[in-house]
Amino acid sequence: MSVDFHKLFYQTISCGSLLLKDRANFKYLLHHADYLNREHDELPNLVDKSIATTKRFDALKVFMTMQNVGPDALGEMYDHLMDQTQQVAKLVTAHPQFELLAEPSLSTVLFRAVNSDADDLEQLNKTIRIEALTRGIAVLGETVVNGHTAMKFTILNPCLKLSDFETLLNNIHQLALELTNSH
Repeated sequence: MSVDFHKLFYQTISCGSLLLKDRANFKYLLHHADYLNREHDELPNLVDKSIATTKRFDALKVFMTMQNVGPDALGEMYDHLMDQTQQVAKLVTAHPQFELLAEPSLSTVLFRAVNSDADDLEQLNKTIRIEALTRGIAVLGETVVNGHTAMKFTILNPCLKLSDFETLLNNIHQLALELTNSH
């Protein structure tokens, strides 16, 4: 099983692990090179324990988080984010000028503005994302869902309240209206 600790485990990029049920399967990671595999050394051979032999010790980040925050608190934070993602999806669904493009998976909400006065909804949603960034409203991801340009919330901050997302959606709606009326 592989685990990427980035985002939902509150770790920076480049922090993953590979968990093996049978330690004999570590042999598939091995690559012999005389300068790496020093069998005669009495020092521990850490090369055979990682695919990326020269990378930093990223497991320390996970260890320190687990030690300082604890698994129970991390689990509560995770559960909160999953619940909040569902609540934000309901806010999007209830808003007449937004369309939820997919049921949330993990902590991501995919949606688009559907202002009826817009000539080109795909371009409008692309422009909203850029304008939201440059105006300091929000950092939104962009993807395509069933042929439609989607804006993407990745909800990761357990300190945010639902009212923060209500305000954010309202600001995005106001931006969409402004952009639609300016064309």
